Amino acid sequence: MNRKRVTKWLKILLLVFLLILIIFPIYWIFIASISPSESFLSVDLSWLIPKKITFKHYLDILSTRNYRIYYWNSLVISTITTVLTLVVSTMGGYSLGRLRFCGRNALSQMVLVTYLVPSILLLIPLFQFITKFHMQDSYLGLILSYMTFALPFCLWMLKGFFAGLPANMEDAALIDGTGVFGAFWRIILPLASPGLISAAMFTFLLCWNEYLFAMVFINNDSLRTIPVGVVSNFVTVTMGPSDWSRVMASAILASLPIYIIFIGLQKYFVAGLAAGSIKE
Repeated sequence: MNRKRVTKWLKILLLVFLLILIIFPIYWIFIASISPSESFLSVDLSWLIPKKITFKHYLDILSTRNYRIYYWNSLVISTITTVLTLVVSTMGGYSLGRLRFCGRNALSQMVLVTYLVPSILLLIPLFQFITKFHMQDSYLGLILSYMTFALPFCLWMLKGFFAGLPANMEDAALIDGTGVFGAFWRIILPLASPGLISAAMFTFLLCWNEYLFAMVFINNDSLRTIPVGVVSNFVTVTMGPSDWSRVMASAILASLPIYIIFIGLQKYFVAGLAAGSIKE
């Protein structure tokens, strides 16, 4: 066996090992959600292939009105934030990536520095801002706070994507008298669809999984999102095996939109991230 073949098999084994590390926690959560007993808490590895399967925990979660409310809140907040972030970052990314104006490079660097600031450092200023304008316990306050860390990244990624698009078709449209906005709407946006989709997926994922801001800015239980609602209402100190199974079932149900989005739009996500990494 030559050296290249040995290297190839070592890479395959490493990838398989990493894949197992990534998939195993998800598999464990799923097994725990369909397990009728506390077998999934045992050190015995026989629980990896359950002998009995039940979907009672899923039915219990779906029949809980609070969980359905949390699901709806997360869906509304994540969707609105994604749409607003995409609209603003698309126009801003196009301006920074395609147009030439004074201060463009400095503004681009400011956007990057803003994204590099840890979101937790924004917690106190945002809390004061939201409290001053009476936006606590509201969708609006949470949406604006989510945009503070989603918008800079999407701006920077779409800037690189727009800068990497060929200019021939856009120049031809401008020569034909389409105008800047017409060329942007008819030529650039269709070409930029992979980048737009990846930016939308990134934003939706951030908003759907965010916990800290939702916990601090929302006190009304009817307005809580899934991460905060599940921890507040389903996780207790005196939890038994069946309680843990319900929590695992709620985690699987909460992950379904993310799984569906990534499976359906994976190729656009990879293409958008690759294009967004291009430097001018």
